[in-house]
Amino acid sequence: MKAFSAFAFASIFIISCLGSDALGWSWRDLKISITTEEELLKNGGTPWEVKLLFPDYLNLKQSKPYSVSFRYYDSKLHRSRFRLSESDRKPLLYDPSKIPILTSAPMQLSDEITDIEFGAMFIANKLTTYHYTFKFGYPVEKIDTTKYIEIFNLLLGKPVSIADISWIEYEGCYLLSIFPDKKEIMFQCVPGK
Repeated sequence: MKAFSAFAFASIFIISCLGSDALGWSWRDLKISITTEEELLKNGGTPWEVKLLFPDYLNLKQSKPYSVSFRYYDSKLHRSRFRLSESDRKPLLYDPSKIPILTSAPMQLSDEITDIEFGAMFIANKLTTYHYTFKFGYPVEKIDTTKYIEIFNLLLGKPVSIADISWIEYEGCYLLSIFPDKKEIMFQCVPGK
């Protein structure tokens, strides 16, 4: 019964966060080894996907420490579908335009950026790492690396190390990687990098 109550609590907590609207909360508020799952769900909004491996699911059922990852997603395609569903008056559970961890991302959807993904990993209810992936779509042929490095330099300060554009380190845990061939930029917090 104890294991079921922990699982039931987690389910109820996630459902209660569906209407969360924590204006002003962003990726800058995430603290490795301090931020909890509950804080991310309450302040960051409802995730698109929750991943729990089977052994972790068993640990959750037995009230033992487990690891879980949350994925948030936004795209121009998803938003156009959301507008269509809104016009049909069909209720949608996931509206990325109201998810604080996406609306306060370092970069937003634009003519160039067509997809944004945010992922966070927790072990024993503490944040261990997180990342944003920004994907570029048509008509972008090539990412203007200088432009995006300058954007992140403004956000994070001068890099402490640059191996190449796929490995730019900033003060703290921040790492920026630009992959021109894949047409994507990854911004992540990697403790002990």
